[in-house]
Amino acid sequence: MNEKKEDNKLGSINVSNEIIANIVGAAVTEIDGVVSLSGGVADGIAEFLRKKDYSKGIDLEINDGKIRIDISVILEFGLRIPDIAWKIQQNVKRRIEEMTDLSVSAVNVLVRGVELKNE
Repeated sequence: MNEKKEDNKLGSINVSNEIIANIVGAAVTEIDGVVSLSGGVADGIAEFLRKKDYSKGIDLEINDGKIRIDISVILEFGLRIPDIAWKIQQNVKRRIEEMTDLSVSAVNVLVRGVELKNE
């Protein structure tokens, strides 16, 4: 399914996966210790050609009003990875559920790298 759709007596409301991915990306970047979202080569080229895209490194699957989210991140070196990953999971779940009414079935965090913090 490519989007969340909800019907009511006035019509329908559609929220695209791109918007949901941007909500997830913004929620991830709110967490201290996250350096960036980590996409592939195509995402790097796309970022170079346009404005900041919060959806890179995010994969969504929506079924029956439930969403599974996979997030690839690069974290700050020297911090405890499980603590940051847990904060990402909690913040993403909270933001998605309060903004979209979707039920979050899973938030999977894949740490693709660590970087020294720029001073």
